[in-house]
Order: sequence, then C-alpha cells, then structure tokens
Amino acid sequence: GGVIILLFVWYHLGHLTYGKFHPNFIPDDPYHNVVTGFQVWWVSAIYIVANLALGLHLYHGLWSMFNSLGLNHPKFNSWRRIFGTVFALAITLWVTDAASAGSADSSRASAASWSGLIAQADALGLPTRFLRQIPPDFVTLEFDDLHQFAAEYHLDDHRMVLNQVLSFNAAGGALRPLARMTHGELATFYHEFFHAYMDFISSAPDLAARDLEAARLLTFARTQQHCRYQQVLITPVVQRKSAVEPRILTDRESWEAVNETWAVFVGWAVWTKLELQDGRRSRQGQKSDAATGWLSRLKKADKSGELVGYYEPEDKAERSVTHKRYLAPPNRISPREVAILLEVVLGETTELARRSAAMMEQNRHPSGDGPLCQD
Repeated sequence: GGVIILLFVWYHLGHLTYGKFHPNFIPDDPYHNVVTGFQVWWVSAIYIVANLALGLHLYHGLWSMFNSLGLNHPKFNSWRRIFGTVFALAITLWVTDAASAGSADSSRASAASWSGLIAQADALGLPTRFLRQIPPDFVTLEFDDLHQFAAEYHLDDHRMVLNQVLSFNAAGGALRPLARMTHGELATFYHEFFHAYMDFISSAPDLAARDLEAARLLTFARTQQHCRYQQVLITPVVQRKSAVEPRILTDRESWEAVNETWAVFVGWAVWTKLELQDGRRSRQGQKSDAATGWLSRLKKADKSGELVGYYEPEDKAERSVTHKRYLAPPNRISPREVAILLEVVLGETTELARRSAAMMEQNRHPSGDGPLCQD
C-alpha cells in the first residue's frame, strides 16, 4: 500500500499541481483542471485504485496508532476497529466519488473548459472574438464514433457532437488540446463552433443592445438568405461541378445553406492562417507579406469553387438519396460575405477585409455568379 501511495503522490503532483500529466492544464484554475482531468476514464481509474490503497493504509495506520498509545485492550478493540473502518471508508469514498463524478459530468466539464479552450486558441493565434460571445453553458460538447461526418451540430438542444478522435486519447472524455490537433481538425472545430455562434446570436434576446457587430452580422445573414440563397443552383453530382440544377429552397434549407457556406469559409480561413504561419516559420529570416499570401490563397480557392456550402434536403424522398446537396460554384460565398466574416467573426482588419473583397470582385462575372443583393 505504501509504495502505491508514494507513486500516486508523484503522479498526483504532476497531474493537478504542475500539469505535467494533464493535457488541458490551466494554471490557477483548479476547478477546470479537476473536472477535465477526470474526464479521461483511466485517470479516474488511477485515482480510484490509489485511494483504495489509501483506505487500507489508513485503517492499518489507525490500528497501529492506538497500539502505540497503549489502547490495545479487548475492551477497546471493537471500537478501534469500527473507528478505523469508518474513518478509512469516509476518506476513500469521498475522494473516489470526486473522481467518478468528474468522469461522468460532461456538461459541467464543457462549461469548465471554456476559458481554457479560449486560452489555447489565443496561444495558437486563432480567432477568439466570436468564441468569447458564446456563454460557457450554451453549448453541450459531446463525442461519438461518427462515421459519415467529422462533427454534427444540433440546433434544437444546442448540442455539438464531435468525432471521438478529437477527444484526448480518443477516449470520448475531454477535448484533445488544440495544439495537438492537425490544421484540418482545427478547421472542423471552428466550422462547428461557428454554427454554435450563429445559433446563439439567432436566439439571444436584445442582441443589438448586447453586441452591435453580432446584430449587424445576423441582419446581413437574413438578407443574404432571401436574396442569394432562396433560389440557387446545385451540383447533383459533386464530382461534376459544371452540371447544375436550379432549386428553390425552403426557409429552413436556405438558412442552413447560408450557415454552411459561411462555416465552410470560417474553417477554410482558420486552416489557411495556420498553413501560412507554418510557412513563415520555415522561412525565418526571409521577408514575407502575410496579406499577400492570404490573398493569393483566397483567389485560388474562390476560382476553384472551393468555398461553397450545402444544405440537407427537407424532402424525405430526396433525403433518402443524399443527406447533402452542394451549391454550385455560381452560388459560392460572395465578396461582401467574406468581408463581414473577416471583420466580425475572425477579427481581421477592415483593410484586409476590403482587399479580400476587392480581389474576389475581380474574379466575378455578374451574369453567372448568382443573384446580387442590394444594400
């Protein structure tokens, strides 16, 4: 028992005091560290086994203490046994319950880890403005073994389901540290959290009083929904982008088309920013213009029709054929949409937003790039 406890003390200090064994450790935030730490099942198992050993150690220690005090007499032995058993059980169950409760309480863990999530994103130079607008308890984060999609967002209950591979050790407990995610995984992550942001501002009361920029974004989104995404062209066969069909979308379908188109851009923008950062690190000492690299990649993505969204058909018969209908290149994201997303969501400068929109305008042909919205 003593050796197990010694090893446990070493692990415990490294886990919750110094953070050496904690993937999501945040200094001076013990609540976050405890709750997220116990989201990993084998961490909880270590604590439970160690505290069972502690219980045996305490029972033996209390029995020996009474012997040392000279209270070793048949008259007191039954009381010694009861006291030692109750005391050891109380300590063991108290600590073990904390470990098992932390492992089971995923909703509290999601709220507790929110500040840590933003801190990690800040450290990586990722956008956090829109993440800060979402209350910690608005979204419930879950993991599942998703086969068809990398992630799903459920509007009805504000629930985000991520693929289990995005969890720490793929255990389905705590979110894997952002620094350990690939650029593609971070793009997926931001894609889904943009859905959560749009969900929040769509349901927030008195949005204009709380956040004028978010209110401006929402108003613009509703305008775009009706003038750009109600009548669209789709690509029935994704591999053949030149083969298109006209569709008139329902309100639900058109709103989803707006959200998915914008989320595709947000995810792409995050991936591009990370790729450019890595490129600059590999060319240390060489002069490079980050804006030029961004504009070059945006121009290429815009021309290739990469920045298109999709929607889930509302018609059951059509949905039995495909779960997603992709918009055709003429209905790709517009320059004005890119500009407002860069400013309001991604926190970029007005100048970069203006240059991005101007560059995209040069690629556009008014007769074949979908309907134009009036200001």
